[in-house]
Amino acid sequence: MKTKKVSKKTKTIKTVDKFGPGASVAVEVPIGNDSVSMITGRIVSRNREYIVLTSAAFIKDTGRRTQFFAGTPDGDCEIEVYADDVQLPAAGAFLYAWPHSLPAAQR
Repeated sequence: MKTKKVSKKTKTIKTVDKFGPGASVAVEVPIGNDSVSMITGRIVSRNREYIVLTSAAFIKDTGRRTQFFAGTPDGDCEIEVYADDVQLPAAGAFLYAWPHSLPAAQR
């Protein structure tokens, strides 16, 4: 979602995309059978078709969802770190701002 900031001095409008390149995110991607995959990472690029992440990790099981999004996943949280960038389908994906450190170790 884009927000607009107005500069008081020049009265120009700047568009800021909080899900643009460099943003840390958690992405839920539908995988069929009414389930989703959760992937965290930093956005490299995003368009109508794909979301490309770097420093990505597949979250197999978030454990308690509230704790996961608070940045304190419980012991049931399973994480698989990707060695390379990941390209995800944008159709149906939900993006969440991720203000925490990105997972960097498998567990």
